[in-house]
Amino acid sequence: MIKKRSYLFVILILVFMSIFVFFSLRDRCSKKDSATCRINIEGNNLKLKVAYSTKAQEHGLMGVEDLREDTGMLFVYEKPQYLSFWMKNTLIPLSIAFVEPDGKISAIYDMYPQPGVKDNELAIYPSPTPVMYAIEVPLGWFAIKNIKRNSYVKIPEKLR
Repeated sequence: MIKKRSYLFVILILVFMSIFVFFSLRDRCSKKDSATCRINIEGNNLKLKVAYSTKAQEHGLMGVEDLREDTGMLFVYEKPQYLSFWMKNTLIPLSIAFVEPDGKISAIYDMYPQPGVKDNELAIYPSPTPVMYAIEVPLGWFAIKNIKRNSYVKIPEKLR
């Protein structure tokens, strides 16, 4: 009788662990601030935090002191538009890719912090075409992965 209870207990633990793992690994990608999306660019995977609201987009990665490899931020817009980014109050160097609605990268820039520089003197990084997405990652990530202008990003359906 004790052995049967032990086996039942072990089985219950395994079932609960399986449920936990299933819900932990589930794709939580959505058009919500701080949602996490996994995207693929030319065979390279990224785990990105979504900035969807104007407030989240304006804040971006300000104040962030470190980004792990293969992580970053995905800025999602409702319609294609020309965008410009700057490094106001950003502490770490970043690379940014501007992404058109079909997933084509129209430009990649390396951006560096500019402490002590007045807002009106900060470098501006503009998209050359109307885009719906911008991806910020640790400096040099795109170059290391051999991702260039005209490469394609697989945008999750939930973000289109």
